[in-house]
Amino acid sequence: MKTISVDLYTINEVNTNNPKLYKKIIGKNFDINIDHDWSEWAIDYFTHELEAIGFSNVKIEFSGFYSQGDGARFTGNWLYSPCWKHKLQEKKFQPLAELLEAVNEIYKEFSFSITASRSNYYHEKTTGFTFEGDEVPTQEETAIEEACRDAMRHIYRTLEKEYEYLSSEEAIFKTLEANEYYFDPEGNIRN
Repeated sequence: MKTISVDLYTINEVNTNNPKLYKKIIGKNFDINIDHDWSEWAIDYFTHELEAIGFSNVKIEFSGFYSQGDGARFTGNWLYSPCWKHKLQEKKFQPLAELLEAVNEIYKEFSFSITASRSNYYHEKTTGFTFEGDEVPTQEETAIEEACRDAMRHIYRTLEKEYEYLSSEEAIFKTLEANEYYFDPEGNIRN
């Protein structure tokens, strides 16, 4: 039997003593924080917030990042929810909620749905709006559509920021450190 002894290092030891190996390890593990459902928390959070202002059957989709056609969209049905002020936490959705409430005060029997167009893209311009009930003037419909699209852009920017952080050197380092991984001289994880 032959025994081979290999020195193993923590990410802190590599960072302190071998910058070249450190960069190699970071590069090898670029997707350690994004190789699973990293966006699930944000999708759940924004779904809950949209439900708070009266949306049902919410579906959030996105593609990203850094390519033409990337973005986020949500689909669903809206009906006035009088309790939204007590439920809504997302400040960026407040203008949309206030607009919907103001229009609802005038046109009590209106609702609308947002559907996705058939497209390989998932951004705010790939949605369609259908208004039902009391006829809402075009100006108000356009304002509602734009406020919903602003919310979609906000969702995308939030997802993009989270993705950028999770794939940053700092976040990768923290994950490798927190999981107490050891590395061989080639930069491979060994436990």
